[in-house]
Amino acid sequence: MEGFKCLDFFDTITRLQAFEQTKAEPDIS
Repeated sequence: MEGFKCLDFFDTITRLQAFEQTKAEPDIS
């Protein structure tokens, strides 16, 4: 259970970083 918790936390951080990157760089379409 602890391992799953750690993985979930890491996934949250990754998603957060990706979101910050997307916000920092306005997507050009």
